[in-house]
Amino acid sequence: MKPIDYRNETFAAIKERLTGDRLRMLEGYRIYGPCSSRELSARLPMSILTVRPRTTELYQLGYLVCLEIDRQPSTVDRGRDSVFRVATEVEALAEFEKTKKEVCANEQMQFPAISGSA
Repeated sequence: MKPIDYRNETFAAIKERLTGDRLRMLEGYRIYGPCSSRELSARLPMSILTVRPRTTELYQLGYLVCLEIDRQPSTVDRGRDSVFRVATEVEALAEFEKTKKEVCANEQMQFPAISGSA
């Protein structure tokens, strides 16, 4: 989300946008998690090219918590994968409020133009 989006959004409005693949994946993490995006992809089944971006979005929105970062690569997967679990409603709301506060604090204050010189 862009900074302006966070400033103008409410937690309820963001929650309402959890539809389609995002909602399906959130439910998948709730049922099969904690797990990596690759593990979830295999269990749903859903393309890893769909799962990874949606995982990132859910994590950035505060709906997933990262438990383990950069798990050691396996012989099957040359990349690394992190393990996620679904955040509680309290955790998700706290993360949203924290991000909103940080975004608003980082916005530059704009002053009105001065007309004429003294």
